[in-house]
Amino acid sequence: MAVSSGRFEFALERLKPSDWERFEQLCSVFLANEFAGLRTMASPGGDRGRDAELYVFSDEPNVMFQYSVTENWRPKIKATLDRLETEFPDVKHITFLSSQRIGASGDEVRQEAKNCKVSLDIRDRNWFVERVNLSESRQQAAHELSRVIVDPILEVKNVIAASKDLNGGDLKIALTFLELQAHDDDASKGLTKSCFESLVRAALAGSSADKLVTRIGIHERVQSFLPQHSADQLKHFIDAALSRLEKKAIKYHPKQDSFHIAHDEQESITNRLAELELLKSEFYEDISDISTVVLSGDTNPLSDVRTYCNKVIEKYFYKLGEEFAEAVAVDRIPPVQEDVLRPICEEVAPNGFIAKNLSWIDFLHSVSSSLLAHASPKTVKYLKLLSSAYTLFAFLQSTPDVQKVTKKLFDQGSLWFDTTVLLPLFAERAFPDDVRPFTDLMVQLKRSGLQLFVTSGVIEEIERHLNLCKTYLKTKPWKGRVPYVYQRYALAGRSAGQFESWLDQFMGSFLPHDDLADFLKDAAGILLADVPDSDKVPPDAIKDINNYWVEVQEMRRGTQDTFSITANRLAAHDAENYIAVLSQRHRESGKSMLGYTSWLVTLDSAAWRLIDKVDETTRAFIKHGPVISLDFLIKYLSFGPRRLQSSDLGHAQIFSVAIFESVSPELIEAAQEVRKSYGAMDERQLQRRVRDRLNKQKLKSGVLQEAGLEGMEKALQSLF
Repeated sequence: MAVSSGRFEFALERLKPSDWERFEQLCSVFLANEFAGLRTMASPGGDRGRDAELYVFSDEPNVMFQYSVTENWRPKIKATLDRLETEFPDVKHITFLSSQRIGASGDEVRQEAKNCKVSLDIRDRNWFVERVNLSESRQQAAHELSRVIVDPILEVKNVIAASKDLNGGDLKIALTFLELQAHDDDASKGLTKSCFESLVRAALAGSSADKLVTRIGIHERVQSFLPQHSADQLKHFIDAALSRLEKKAIKYHPKQDSFHIAHDEQESITNRLAELELLKSEFYEDISDISTVVLSGDTNPLSDVRTYCNKVIEKYFYKLGEEFAEAVAVDRIPPVQEDVLRPICEEVAPNGFIAKNLSWIDFLHSVSSSLLAHASPKTVKYLKLLSSAYTLFAFLQSTPDVQKVTKKLFDQGSLWFDTTVLLPLFAERAFPDDVRPFTDLMVQLKRSGLQLFVTSGVIEEIERHLNLCKTYLKTKPWKGRVPYVYQRYALAGRSAGQFESWLDQFMGSFLPHDDLADFLKDAAGILLADVPDSDKVPPDAIKDINNYWVEVQEMRRGTQDTFSITANRLAAHDAENYIAVLSQRHRESGKSMLGYTSWLVTLDSAAWRLIDKVDETTRAFIKHGPVISLDFLIKYLSFGPRRLQSSDLGHAQIFSVAIFESVSPELIEAAQEVRKSYGAMDERQLQRRVRDRLNKQKLKSGVLQEAGLEGMEKALQSLF
């Protein structure tokens, strides 16, 4: 039977120095298929620097093997090289087997061995995982290691522990199984069915043929997860889930009216839990990595940092999930919030300072926002699971029938984008394909069946911004903020001298507006569209909306007392977008708020405030604000009625990525130096290194502008 690679990898990751003998046995089995002449050399009298050698008839062995579980693998390899050079001067080849993840990090020590005329082969954790199912003997050895190492860890965590009361662990267990559901989500199955099957599995955690759980006991346990609902409200959903699961995942004993998890299902759950723990380990590694940079290498408080950051992230996702679920339940769009993280950090952080002149609050804010913006691929996956689990749990707290509630969401329609949302699409082209969250989001929205539109006015604004970037490069000294697209280009480590040629992929000099429209269509499926006829929008409402935007733009530019062509032109574009959505909505009178099919997508908080600033008559016509947030759209992709049409659900995660933060020319130069110093590091890690250094510099000066909409008013001034 094939071994779960995730469970096996988790076992290798959790090996301790005291497990050296188990690892040696594993190595011997994995090498036996490849080296028939392998001889294990470990003995009470010592091994003279090698754990095994390759036997050669009528000659001295010159191929040696060393096994190690130590995290400090570099000094271990060097010590092995030195020892074998003394003990076996004729050694030609050394194979070093490690339970650690080494990869390209071992290139330097390989070169050192080569300089000593020795060929060094490093076989790390990935080598074992990739070959675990190539032979039955390897499968058996890996299965035994996983059983001994992994299962006790999971039981200690009270996730699959048998015969333990659920006391205060109810929420944790329910969330864990909802995370597993998100991990293996079958989009063809309704959310209500999936959720209650997960809760029933959670209620049966630790059960077996010898430890049955009665139907009444299952009902009581599920209700302990959702105490706000009565037993009568939950009964139908629980019994229906039991009936479905009985066919494949659980065993039913009619005489006792009791159940237990089937053996194969228990194995599957354990495998998936191990994979989940592996992702969480990567999450903690990311926290430590970011913290070490911000704290200048001081690792003493890292244990506390992981604990506090974990609390911040969990509360963050619970809050976002709760807001989304509550909004859907009561049929309203949640208001945009400039910074969700900061208040959570203030709630979680201990009093005082973690370092000189650096408070715990500022530190946790910096680390958490950096983690959310530039997580490693495995941490991104973990955060998605966490986000989905908390959102599902929030739905269940609101209503047991999750599927019924989510049907309120619009299942088709059109989205109109403004400049603040589209500029990142251009800036992302400076980064690799897998680090383009805005582009990914647009592509998925298109796949979900939505129509994506941009007006000619927005195209004009984009063209002006890209030309402003060119002006920035030719103007020394420059006053004010660095234009956004060039800022991101520079932070990607690109050359200033090649910027204008880089812009050629978006627009030429002859028909730049047409070129930009073509790019948006090809890259993200966004179409240039004429503004719908506004004859159904009352003239007074049009005037009121236009006046509001003129006031906003003049205030941003400090031109309230003089006529500004720029302010009026930008105001006209903003009003145009807003009125376009209202015009389309006129045909949908009588719909609930979330049933509307036309929406304005913007990062400009002024658009959210408009409905509260116009006169009462205009407010009555608008009725429901037409602005929808990126966060809401991301949740829509995963939980909306069209989720089947989106092939990579939840892939685009923007979380609290920095959109238009203030970065000075000096900081850009410093960031480019950081990129040079780290060379060919993975792009996500490299971005995070750059951001961490920038945050560290800002923390020193007491200024930290965070992601999303904070500081947006000033940022928008510098776009044109």
